[in-house]
Amino acid sequence: MKIVKIVLAVLCIFAILLGLQLFYQAKQTFRFIFDEDEIKNTLTQLGAQDVVISTDSIITFTVAQGTSTLQTFQGKSALIPGVLLDEMIEAPEGQELQPTLKQSDNGVFVFVFSSGAQQILRTSEQERLFSLHNALRQIVLQLINGVTLGGVYAMIAVGYTLVYGILMMINFAHGEIFMFGSYGAFFLFSALLSSKSLPIPWILALLAGFIIAMATSALLAVIVERAAYRPLRQAPRLTLLISAIGASIFLQNVMMLITSGRIKYYPEQLLVKGSIPLVGGIAVQKIGVTIIVISILMMLGLYTIIQKTKIGKAIRAVAEDKATASLMGINVNQIVITTFLLGSSMAGAGGLMVGLRDTQINHMMGFLPGMKAFTAAVLGGIGNIPGAMFGGYFLGVAEALGAQFMPAEYKDVIGFTLLVIVLIFRPTGIMGEVLATKKM
Repeated sequence: MKIVKIVLAVLCIFAILLGLQLFYQAKQTFRFIFDEDEIKNTLTQLGAQDVVISTDSIITFTVAQGTSTLQTFQGKSALIPGVLLDEMIEAPEGQELQPTLKQSDNGVFVFVFSSGAQQILRTSEQERLFSLHNALRQIVLQLINGVTLGGVYAMIAVGYTLVYGILMMINFAHGEIFMFGSYGAFFLFSALLSSKSLPIPWILALLAGFIIAMATSALLAVIVERAAYRPLRQAPRLTLLISAIGASIFLQNVMMLITSGRIKYYPEQLLVKGSIPLVGGIAVQKIGVTIIVISILMMLGLYTIIQKTKIGKAIRAVAEDKATASLMGINVNQIVITTFLLGSSMAGAGGLMVGLRDTQINHMMGFLPGMKAFTAAVLGGIGNIPGAMFGGYFLGVAEALGAQFMPAEYKDVIGFTLLVIVLIFRPTGIMGEVLATKKM
């Protein structure tokens, strides 16, 4: 029954999104006709009567029964103009091109003007089907984009939620750890391409990039924990928060000095290019599919480590009660470091994937994704690893769909607006916090 409710809820949400997209398309429609006089004259010559073009460029006319040249139409009919085709038709040498109306293989009509321009014309039924198809296509594309973006948010968000579960603090330097991972892979790629050609196969270079990105972020996280957090572990939470913000600003400036504040571009030879065609004219970028697959596999791997392994059991024990875990023989400091290693390595992999997707990186690139990932962790339920994963995908899909219906510059507002709404009605997040009773 629960699965049925979830399926029905998803279908209802999809139907609402489809309706919004159809409404949005209707409001945004701008129709024009390349040459109204040629269309009127040509339709009249073909046997149409009472040809009228309305103010919104809809062509209406009447066709008498038995008119052979316009036998597709009977009685009062309408044609709705579409886009101009890129292909121009050239007139035979020494002759003028005669305007004509023809029907293409897929059923739509194409009007050829004397200049060689071609414009699509659809009947009312064809226009409704086209609008529905286009709406479905846009919604599916934005859902795919949202899942791609959400995968990155989720990989960063699990780092926030792991550290919070252990130390009850927000690691605001996590966004910069994500940024350093992206740069670690960039420096490796630059070294590999110093001779202008890859000395190893492309897939091995990418695999090495992932290893270096994760190792860079993991090593940096251990240094930050040892230098900025461990000495203050018994201090008030506000002190740790200030230390985390200071570490974030420090790391930003370190990378700015290393790169002279310049944007760096990932090498063209290592980018994941091309797209995968799907049904209905939908094409998915290969880098998007790569991000989705890798993020899901890595998060499943992390969840398996936390739930099914001895080290995962120790992490959960320390999150429950450090003192009792220590009495049971668990090395708390080692578990804290392991937690930082796991969370930051996920962020480092995310940094590489963002670099491959955007093709460029800079020393400020960690701030906004870090804030978005923190928002995703709170949305899902701070301290809750599945909640952080869900929150990342939820936020990514919400941003992608929101950008479809509102100006792109408001995209960043969506996440923080959702955060406020969720915290008002469900302060513990969508899936609830996972905290020890003693801490609460």
